[in-house]
Amino acid sequence: TPLEVDTGVCFYADVALKESKEGIGTWMKPPVARAALRASDGTWGPPEDMGPIPEQFATGPSAGIDAQGNALVLWITEDELLFRPWIAHRGWQPVVPLVFGLGFIRRLVTLSTGDSLMIWMNATGVWTARFM
Repeated sequence: TPLEVDTGVCFYADVALKESKEGIGTWMKPPVARAALRASDGTWGPPEDMGPIPEQFATGPSAGIDAQGNALVLWITEDELLFRPWIAHRGWQPVVPLVFGLGFIRRLVTLSTGDSLMIWMNATGVWTARFM
């Protein structure tokens, strides 16, 4: 049965799950990137604003989660790559900016060990970064 997690006009959704069925969903709801956590029983927590995401430059946020329940949301603004981690039992941590110039998120993979690898492209090439 479908379950509404947020209301209004939203774009570019992404979701990540771990073996216990806990997970994280993320999407763009102009003018912010949003995320919600999913419990193993299938219930979703309230949507949280991650930070600004200008619609004209958006490719949508990406999400990852590891076996311990640590999660990561990544998104791009006009000139920054930003990420915001969820640390299990400690909650959302501050947004961390990484300045790489305008880019487009293409893929985020998070392993059960907590290692996350992202790949994206911009006008000067293809880039990768490891998180967590």
